Parts: sequence; C-alpha cells; structure tokens
Amino acid sequence: MSEVIRGAAVKGLLYRKKLPVDMVVFSFNPKEWTYRKTNNVTSTAQRGNAFAKGAGGGGVAAVAGAAAAAAGVGGAQRRTSSRNTNTGSQQNPTLTMDIMLDDGRFEGGRTYADCQRLLRWMDMEEGSNMPPVVVFHWGHNQYFTGYFTSLGITYQLFNLEGLPIRAKVSVQMKEEPETASSQNPTSGGTAARRSRTLIAGDTLQSVAYREYGSAALWRPLAGVNGIDDPLRVAAGQVLYLPSLGELKRVG
Repeated sequence: MSEVIRGAAVKGLLYRKKLPVDMVVFSFNPKEWTYRKTNNVTSTAQRGNAFAKGAGGGGVAAVAGAAAAAAGVGGAQRRTSSRNTNTGSQQNPTLTMDIMLDDGRFEGGRTYADCQRLLRWMDMEEGSNMPPVVVFHWGHNQYFTGYFTSLGITYQLFNLEGLPIRAKVSVQMKEEPETASSQNPTSGGTAARRSRTLIAGDTLQSVAYREYGSAALWRPLAGVNGIDDPLRVAAGQVLYLPSLGELKRVG
C-alpha cells in the first residue's frame, strides 16, 4: 500500500480531524492492518399450539385425553409448531493495527511526545461524551475515520536518561457513526485529503504553489500542520494537505 513520490516512501499517519490538525507520523509503515465488520443476527422461535378433539370430547375429558394421548391411547392430541424469526443489526466497522515510533537517534523526545498525543486522543472531548475523531491516512488514501476504543503502548528502547526513543503502539478504532454507512476501505477514501513527504529544496511556499496554485497559502498550510517556524521544515517531514476549501477557511 506504500506510495512513492520522487523515490521517497510516503509514510502513513494518524491525524485528529478537528482543526488545527494534530498529527502522528509513523516511523515505519505498518506491515498490515485489519478492517473488520460484524453482524449480529438473533433467531427467535415463535411457538403455537393446536388441539384436536378426540373421542373423549372437550372439557375435562380433553384434559384426561391428553394424558391418554401420551400413552398412545385415543383422546385429545397436542400438535406443536414453531416458526423462526430473524432480527439483525450491524456494528460499526473496526480497524486494528500496530504502529512503530522511533526517534532514529538517541536524543529522544519525539517518540514520547507522539505517544502522549495518542493517549490524549483517548480522552473525551470537552462538552462531549466521545473521544476526538481520528483519521488513518496513507499517501493519497484516507482509509479509516473513527475514534480510539483501545490503545496500548510498549516502550522498547530508551536513551541514557531513560527517555523512550522507540515504542510499539497497538491501536483499535471504531468507525465514526455518520461515516459507517458510506465508507469502504477499498475505495481509496477521500481524495481531497492527502499528505506529502518533503524532499531537499522544498519550502512551504513551493509546496503551497505546487499543490494549490498560490504561494501565499503557505501560512494556513503551516497552521494546519502546527509549524511555528517555516524555515525549519526539513526533508523527510510529512505535511498534511487539506482540501483547498479547508485551507482557505483556516486562512
């Protein structure tokens, strides 16, 4: 699923849907991820009884005849029939995957900060009983939009000061209810939401001109990516590229 732009592998990422964008870029792209849909079907048996009068007639004789019928003697006989009724519902799809975060050097700081960011996305948003909506994005494809239901972090490597510099993050997400009926992970998601890995010589102005036709849009582009100093962008950095409409609303 990896896409190549000018020889550089595009990294997958998770970002918070609510602006300003908060983002975690994968150090290594996942080897696999699992999309699961579940149906709940309940089968209920509805029973009905039918009585036929035998030689003993109705009333008390019929009650007595029921006992006789059990012994194979004439009298009232009971016939029981059943009919199955199925009721079903579909749960919102889920996505599970493991993410590797690695500083790539021993200074530390980035891995731990990304893990803390992911943990914050497990918290309920203010004024809501739901965690924030998060998007799994890779290359030109938006594969999944939902919220975290489970998050586990295993710190695997530390620097000399004990700061984590490598972590394995196990994520489980449930699809956002309003998108569950329309989203299909094989369809490629929403083309308007993209990302770009910077190469040597790229600037925010050049990316804004190339992607949106106006270098003046570098300021809102920096804003949605949380960049305070546009001079410090570096090759290998991943930029989230919102739609032109979103970018203009920010600007």
